[in-house]
Amino acid sequence: MRAKRMWLCSVLLSFLMFSVLAAGSVNSASAARSVLTVKVGETITLSCREGRAETHRWGGGSRDILSISPRSVSSQCDVTGVRPGTTTVTVSYKYMIAPADPKASTWDLTPDSMSWTIRVVPEDYAVDGALPFAEPAVKRGVVGEDVSGSIDLIGSYNKYSGLVSVRRGNLWGFADCNMKLVIPFQFDSVISNDYHPYLEVAIGKDTSDWCWYLIDKNGNYIIKEGHSGYEVAGDYIYAFRVSSRREEFFYKTDGTKVSRDEFEKATDGWYRPYGDKFTIGVSPEHSAKVWGFYRQLVDVYVGCTVEEPYVFSVTPPEGLDHPSSKDRNRFFCEDVMVVSRNGQCGAIDKNGKIVIPIEYDLLRNSSGGYMAYGKGDEFGLLKNPVNPPASAKPSTVTKPSTATKPDTATKPSTTTKPSVTEKPGTTISKPAALPKVGETVTKRITKRDEEMACGLRAVQLDGYVWGYVDEKDKLVIPCKYKRAETFEERTGLAAVRFTDGKENFIDTSGKTILSQNYDAVSSVYWHPQALYGFNYDDKHEAIFEYFDLKGNPITEDQYHDLIFLPEVGTCVTRYVDYRGIWGETMGLTPVNIDGYMGYVEKGDILAIPCMYKLAGSFREDFKVARVTLVNGKQNLIDLKGNHLLKQNYDSVSETLDGEILAYDIPPGATKTEYLFFDMEGNFLRSVKNVAIPKWAQKP
Repeated sequence: MRAKRMWLCSVLLSFLMFSVLAAGSVNSASAARSVLTVKVGETITLSCREGRAETHRWGGGSRDILSISPRSVSSQCDVTGVRPGTTTVTVSYKYMIAPADPKASTWDLTPDSMSWTIRVVPEDYAVDGALPFAEPAVKRGVVGEDVSGSIDLIGSYNKYSGLVSVRRGNLWGFADCNMKLVIPFQFDSVISNDYHPYLEVAIGKDTSDWCWYLIDKNGNYIIKEGHSGYEVAGDYIYAFRVSSRREEFFYKTDGTKVSRDEFEKATDGWYRPYGDKFTIGVSPEHSAKVWGFYRQLVDVYVGCTVEEPYVFSVTPPEGLDHPSSKDRNRFFCEDVMVVSRNGQCGAIDKNGKIVIPIEYDLLRNSSGGYMAYGKGDEFGLLKNPVNPPASAKPSTVTKPSTATKPDTATKPSTTTKPSVTEKPGTTISKPAALPKVGETVTKRITKRDEEMACGLRAVQLDGYVWGYVDEKDKLVIPCKYKRAETFEERTGLAAVRFTDGKENFIDTSGKTILSQNYDAVSSVYWHPQALYGFNYDDKHEAIFEYFDLKGNPITEDQYHDLIFLPEVGTCVTRYVDYRGIWGETMGLTPVNIDGYMGYVEKGDILAIPCMYKLAGSFREDFKVARVTLVNGKQNLIDLKGNHLLKQNYDSVSETLDGEILAYDIPPGATKTEYLFFDMEGNFLRSVKNVAIPKWAQKP
């Protein structure tokens, strides 16, 4: 699963880069409301271009935007010599819309204009892609006042800062556990965190131009540069800003800027301190009536939840809503979990007993023994009845009401529960002696794999290690693994994870297949003829190696030749991992199966083979779709899957004039050649010496 998540992250990043390249480094018109920040002396090139369906496209900053067709109608404006301050620049232009007469051969041109607000800062100002600091002009409320009766919304309490976010009159501030105002109402939005003492706040007119800052519990700004978001890792801060591209910045918590290398070295192996937080997952009994929970550990820099062994399960009272992945209250925090029923919230403990009546309109996760609540017009903090604040006793107002009496009869879970003092990453004590091969281990099995394959079933003994047994629970492969997957009938192999976290494949005798262990291994589910493993390098990038089913090394090209997935004409519903964002067009829907994309028609019948890294939706006007091959090159295909261009390129896209634009980005090059083709793939013309943006250049 971790490997699949990492793969998905890389696919999304690749898609984002692909989209930016295809768009010519331009943003949507909605971004025109944002403030463009430049330094004194910079030349600003503003460009407006036509768009389909009355869509404007624009760009700013120091990047020139090339008009890729001589028939395009566009306007550009160079701004120079501006002084520190704020100015507004308006560019007049025309855009194309479809003509009223469907038989017309040309589009109509409509005049329009677009304005940019430009903030100019001194030449020596350290902008680095961030907006200059601007403290809110409006601050309401008196520090120390009781705000419990005057707010209209409450966020989560944070034990690290000792503050809870509160809202009044569309502005946010922060109060202490007694609901006394500490930081006045002044922010347009806030983000509640539960693993560090800093507060993330937004300043701006609306969501389109919010700028996010970090402040401490006294309201002091940690970094006087706004960004799109932050992650805090111990004494270091990772910040990023998203505009036409993603820019990353690294700081210490005193606001000092540091290098990427220093940040990565200092935060290597750092995880969020979620020692008392457990996330809901698939129950060990695979039943909706039993909820299983796993330890919550998040790598701040990679951004992925680290898989940890199942910890405990809970049998909840009847009639509760099952928490979904979109539900922010799907955690056990400090031994209680927020639950809901018929739109009302309450909380249960690890025995499945209701400890806070299900009668609140809003109830937040527990932090530091406090749980923020909302009930009608009333907002405040409840004390966690199971794990109250260190200096407090359980609140008497949180006892279950008599209406919940039938629920209290639920029996406690018999599974092992972790102690409250257990630290993240610790494991259950190792059993004194493990059984030998041939022994019957029924009484020691704490978890079973749902499926038996190749005559073997994966089991966990004593809540600690995994191995494989036969149908009579006799041990066949020793219990020495941290995790053991189901055997694949067609290959006779299973993936296993060792106690050091490394992975490999084993056969039915327990023999490892690959010559070394890897951070992760996998095979292709549908048509398994090849294997792969990868390790992370110093930059946390995956380095892949490929093998045949006997563990012999093969090249990447040989690997891809082996794994082109299901045959055209077969139904692939049960094997689809996910579907294209925009769904069906022209009767075809892009789908992903085991990391490769193709197209299905009605009934999930495969129409175009799953052989692409990315597959876009078909355009109804040109009846083509853009695809990215496994080597990163691109092409356009027709409804039968035929490639329109005889050669693949780094970037391929359709122009507004019904032509195809293709180009490569050679390593080390700063310029490239644009090639234009008609929609049948016939060459038309070329434009040489087109500048490549610095961020898109290859080393």
